[in-house]
Amino acid sequence: MQQVQPGTTRDDGVHVLDKAATTAARFGLSHQLAGIEHIKAMSTGPSGPFSR
Repeated sequence: MQQVQPGTTRDDGVHVLDKAATTAARFGLSHQLAGIEHIKAMSTGPSGPFSR
């Protein structure tokens, strides 16, 4: 089994969210863009990643 570098999964997720935000902004999907920004803020907020 291949070892995953620490942070890789999160970095990949942030990259996907960035691409989704760019697409939402390009097509004027403000509600979706707000949701994407909310998700990003929850994962990078002052208390760190959101956990349940």
